[in-house]
Amino acid sequence: MNEDKNTKEYMDEIIQILNKEELSKSSRAWRALDLLVPLSRKITDETQKEDLEEFKRNFSALISDDSNRGGLYRYMAVCSDYAEAGRLNGFRAACEMRSTLQIFEEHFIIWSESQREDFHGLYIEEIEDIDWTLKDVSDEAPPIREKDIPVWVPESHWWWRSPVQQDMSDEEIRKHLEYVHWDGF
Repeated sequence: MNEDKNTKEYMDEIIQILNKEELSKSSRAWRALDLLVPLSRKITDETQKEDLEEFKRNFSALISDDSNRGGLYRYMAVCSDYAEAGRLNGFRAACEMRSTLQIFEEHFIIWSESQREDFHGLYIEEIEDIDWTLKDVSDEAPPIREKDIPVWVPESHWWWRSPVQQDMSDEEIRKHLEYVHWDGF
């Protein structure tokens, strides 16, 4: 990922990806979602408000159309799968994906611009399921050390700090993370 891009370059690239017919539907949505975090970090008060609003409108229409919406739902399903594996080795990946989805919702999607009336409701339902799963597995999930939480993650992303056993030793964390490998899962 090239952090030297400016906001306009990120916005243009995301729109191009979502329009790129030669990419698979899932691939388009995933690539676009992966660029939202670095884009969100580039947005400042100096960012052209008109450009950003136009991007949000275009992005909202494209991500919710038939050719991209399935990719977003697949991304959410994979996030859910990682959350379900959170007691073992899926917790960090679930947190990263869940934070991307939060940035998507808080900073980029305009629900009224979506191509389907039920898009927002289906999204919220899936997010609630992911959050419930993250809370459910937090009793045994290996903690993510504060120093290992990406700098772009705001305090409001509670899932990163939700594991109950915050005092787990590095050796215990390693055993949790290697369990899948050594026990043949």
